[in-house]
Amino acid sequence: MILVGVTAEKNIRSAIIQTEMIKFVYFDVGGVLIKDFSDSNKWEELKKSKNITDPDFDSWFDELEVRLLLGTATLDESPYDINDFVSRFERNEPIWQVVNSVKQKFSVGLLTNQYKGLFDGVVKAGLMSNLDWNVVIDSSVEGVSKPDVAIFKLAESRCGFTGNEILFIDNGEKHIKAAREYGWQTFLYDSEDYEKSSRDLLKFISPEKQ
Repeated sequence: MILVGVTAEKNIRSAIIQTEMIKFVYFDVGGVLIKDFSDSNKWEELKKSKNITDPDFDSWFDELEVRLLLGTATLDESPYDINDFVSRFERNEPIWQVVNSVKQKFSVGLLTNQYKGLFDGVVKAGLMSNLDWNVVIDSSVEGVSKPDVAIFKLAESRCGFTGNEILFIDNGEKHIKAAREYGWQTFLYDSEDYEKSSRDLLKFISPEKQ
């Protein structure tokens, strides 16, 4: 996130120093480009719609999700299908002004943890703007997921840039921490407040506009 404990003016100067090195920007999908289940009650609503009351269900699904994200399992092993998720997702309208601004300055890509077929469902549902991404890395296709360092190595090889030449935008703290430790620049997107976080991201990317 933008640095805290300093004045806005110093904040902008710090952002300029950081962004001068950026050549490529990776965006997360869920909780950034679209409003998924992050920081919402949609998961509980989904369980209720399926009459799921087992107190151990969340733990069971968490274990399944490890394999879902690696593409070694599908939602056929669960009570759900792709539409159960996609129908509850929403476009994050404020982020697309930021994405378009970023696209004018840098190459852009997606670095996303997905279930097999979920990303295609999101695209077909019109939840993503029609943008020509330079790189798309879907965990269920690649067989590796965030925050495994292997996915950051793969992302570097695909985009052709390394270290602080890359800015990574994600709403998951453990993903941001792993990317930062790997040497990338990062922005922790707040999926509790999409509008404010989109404004903050635009300031971070384009401090000269402030």
